[in-house]
Amino acid sequence: MNGKDICGKICYGCTACHAICPRSAIKMEENEKGFLYPVIDSSLCIDCGLCRKACSQKNEYNLPGEAFIAKHKDEEAYLHSQSGGAFTALSDIVLKAGGLVYGAALDESFEAMHARAVCAKERDAMRGSKYVQSRMEDIYAKVERDMEDKIVLFSGTPCQIGGLLKYLRAKGIDAKNLYTVDIICHGVPSVKVWRDLMGYYEKKEKSRIERVIFRDKGLGGWRGHITTFYLKKNRYRMRSTVSYSTQIWH
Repeated sequence: MNGKDICGKICYGCTACHAICPRSAIKMEENEKGFLYPVIDSSLCIDCGLCRKACSQKNEYNLPGEAFIAKHKDEEAYLHSQSGGAFTALSDIVLKAGGLVYGAALDESFEAMHARAVCAKERDAMRGSKYVQSRMEDIYAKVERDMEDKIVLFSGTPCQIGGLLKYLRAKGIDAKNLYTVDIICHGVPSVKVWRDLMGYYEKKEKSRIERVIFRDKGLGGWRGHITTFYLKKNRYRMRSTVSYSTQIWH
């Protein structure tokens, strides 16, 4: 069985069903296009129905009452973000109050995964855009435990936040210590496409990628949608627009 058995026709890959399953019968696996979907081991499933209760596809959404435009007052914090730096400002408040922060960071393979931060240095890895689906793994359970005695700020896509809230609601957990920040999401690109793109550049230049900036603010400002790859060989900077046309800087 797969995600359609839980969610119907649509699955957002939020992993709430995987997190809430009491028998670990649901695993998130990549499909042929590189997107994470739940796969159910029917030999372990006890048909408790918790996965359906936690499914974010069944969320009800309200239209926002007000909207504000914000820009961080500290220029350094602003420049190290890909938008206005609102996440940095909000997470600073939570960290100074002794709370914890969850958000998307890049692993050693430059793939996105959700991580936990207890200080500004760890939080800084979460700043900036990541145009690829992030892995959640056991993050919901960690948020649940941390909320018992600390305030928690969770940043993610609307689907991931919807999944977290449904997960907590299905378990009857009070979310009074939880604050959420969701991005305006246009849909998450496939990690398979991202791997192929990085592999293409590394093979072409015969060098390993050492750093990635998904939207380089130094090349076009806030409206610039240019991805910069820093390669080990001669410190090249490869600039790729979102349409994947490329220029190489020596």
